Amino acid sequence: MYPHYTIRDIARQLNISEASTVMLELNGNAVLLEADIPALLRNLPALKSVTTQTYSEHVMVERTGIYQNYSSNEQIVKFDDEDIDLNVSHQLWQTVFAYNDIYNNEKSLQFFNAEGELLYKATLTDESDIDVYDAIVRQFRSPRQEPFDIHKSKVQSYKEIPDESVNQQLFCDSWHAMKNADELSVILRKFGIRRSQAIRLAPDNCAAKMSLYNFKKVMTHCMNNEIPVKLQAGNRSCIHTQVGVIKNLIDTGSCYQVADAKCKLFVQEDAIGSVWHIIQPTITGPMHLLELYDHDGELMLQVTGKHEVGKEHVEEWKNTLERMHLIES
Repeated sequence: MYPHYTIRDIARQLNISEASTVMLELNGNAVLLEADIPALLRNLPALKSVTTQTYSEHVMVERTGIYQNYSSNEQIVKFDDEDIDLNVSHQLWQTVFAYNDIYNNEKSLQFFNAEGELLYKATLTDESDIDVYDAIVRQFRSPRQEPFDIHKSKVQSYKEIPDESVNQQLFCDSWHAMKNADELSVILRKFGIRRSQAIRLAPDNCAAKMSLYNFKKVMTHCMNNEIPVKLQAGNRSCIHTQVGVIKNLIDTGSCYQVADAKCKLFVQEDAIGSVWHIIQPTITGPMHLLELYDHDGELMLQVTGKHEVGKEHVEEWKNTLERMHLIES
């Protein structure tokens, strides 16, 4: 779009949404597509290798790979593969553009929410099928190619219910009764709380704050000893999961990075408000997670050991936390 500037940089300078920034180039480098998200995403595997980027306010995950194993229902589209593991709540994706970045010689599909925030991008690589991309643009091109108003809503601060309003005994009983990690979301809805409050109210010995320094020690230990980990990051509409051995970590002081050949993760360090070690019960034994939260209590990043569904959680990961004195042996 513009040399050396990201779409977020430009949007902030102009005080408009990121989607409105792209709309400035409609009938030029930008094409508005029909937002039939499930149908559009179903075509992505034919693109072959692409570079994907999943955005949140303080974290960006970049992955190069091929979309495979597509499935969908009324609410979720999934690509379930080691190459690209993605869960999309597609009803939250409202605006889609095909964009030709002439300065960086890149073509991409870009997905935005109703407030015009960029949530996800798939960029062609040298190994992508450009003919498939052009066919997608032709098939989903909207008859409307004029800018339209997107009103950036003011960020609403989340108002937690008072801790004393939560039935602590019932909440703890529900926590201990969990059989898999996904059941925590059910508990959150049941008690009308968000994840950061649930972690704070967790039963004794099930959640503890830790330092960012110790979090980095765990990550470095896993890298040096080739212990595979599972990283999850994203936004309210899509979650990207990356599983494998970390090959390279970069700590600039302002940005903490996983910098591998196929996957890159960027975390804005000054946005980190707290780091937690959490233990969730499952039918295959306790699952140990490390989670980063921002200053507003929003989950930024989740890290756990790699494990196969239905099998006991990986012992190497647990042993790592024991060595860091995060759990008792």
